[in-house]
Amino acid sequence: MDREQIEKAISHYEDLLADKEHFERLRPQFTKGAVANRKR
Repeated sequence: MDREQIEKAISHYEDLLADKEHFERLRPQFTKGAVANRKR
């Protein structure tokens, strides 16, 4: 993978993380520990 693809993937995931509704839909899949780690 070249740098441009990596940066595109990172910005894509940052957009998903910034999407509160998306996180709320995924939350049941996380363990309590994973959710706690996410909040840091």
